[in-house]
Amino acid sequence: MHSAKGLEFDHVIIVGLNSEVMPHATEPGDSERDAHLRLLAMSAGRARKTLTITYKPSEASDLIACMDPDTYELKAV
Repeated sequence: MHSAKGLEFDHVIIVGLNSEVMPHATEPGDSERDAHLRLLAMSAGRARKTLTITYKPSEASDLIACMDPDTYELKAV
């Protein structure tokens, strides 16, 4: 995600957004959590057309809960 700063892509795919890949405390205001949330937002903002985020529901990062459910379509596979 860090290497995408300043770039744009038609399609962005973030694979395996789970708590192991993005570990952090779950308390709002935690600086590590906030840093991960900003990194995710920056990465999502690189997409011109589509953004796809994949994760295993049982291992999902807590950052998934920060996303507004009205802004995406959830597809279970």
